[in-house]
Amino acid sequence: MAADLDGQDWLNMDTIEQALFSRLLLQEPGNHLIYMTSCSAVNLSADRDAGEKRVIPYLYACYRRAKEEITKVPEKLLSYAVQCKNLTVSNARTVLLTPEIYISQNVYEQLLDLLLEAVRGAQFEEVVEFLEDVIASLLADQEVRTFGEVMVPVFDIFQGRVKDLDLCQLLLYSYLEILLYFSRQKDISKVLMEHIQPKDPNSGIQYQKTLLGTILNISCLLRTPGVVENHGFFLNPSRSSPQEMKVQESNIYQFMGQFHDKLYQILKNLLQQSSETRHL
Repeated sequence: MAADLDGQDWLNMDTIEQALFSRLLLQEPGNHLIYMTSCSAVNLSADRDAGEKRVIPYLYACYRRAKEEITKVPEKLLSYAVQCKNLTVSNARTVLLTPEIYISQNVYEQLLDLLLEAVRGAQFEEVVEFLEDVIASLLADQEVRTFGEVMVPVFDIFQGRVKDLDLCQLLLYSYLEILLYFSRQKDISKVLMEHIQPKDPNSGIQYQKTLLGTILNISCLLRTPGVVENHGFFLNPSRSSPQEMKVQESNIYQFMGQFHDKLYQILKNLLQQSSETRHL
């Protein structure tokens, strides 16, 4: 890294941008950790954070730390903390616009995983705040790739993951929460509406092949009539007691209620976002 900084082996605000970019290009960042204290105790959490290989989660973690510093540093250092926060956003934009320069990184998958982890944890609002800043930065710079070109791979990965999920799998509802966010976010929802348009509007099967069609295709019915393999409901009805059947029915009704509520809100959001999404 010092070679990238003309031999300078210390960080300051003039070199931190280049240092961060160089750090993101490292394939094994954990092999380049530098310990600033002589403490013999191993800080596994710090090592894990500093050695994070995935660039999107790493930048998000940096964003969180910079945001926290903004609330704590003296006023004379505030501009530096803000600059660090802005650097995480600008580098996230670069990562999403030019993913090919980051070797062995599926940045679109990482973005979806970041949302998934946030939905299943307690950081969703913080992740959304980070993404909103990144989205604003992406929209301001669309020369290399348009915002739509950034989001479409995320949608494709999303669709590939949910197509084999069953109605009663909790993971499905985590993904629906992400789709709910997509439907609320005005810029993403516009791209989403364009993305779910079938290639041939006159072919009904084409609707089923879209992301939204994949979601709507999920039900408690057999995926293929007469084929019970991989079907999670009433596998051995003749061997099940009436009580077991009622429990299974109750579970299905409960999940169907949640499923329909999520779908209703998603469709409502898409229709209400703007006149553009209503007419797509």
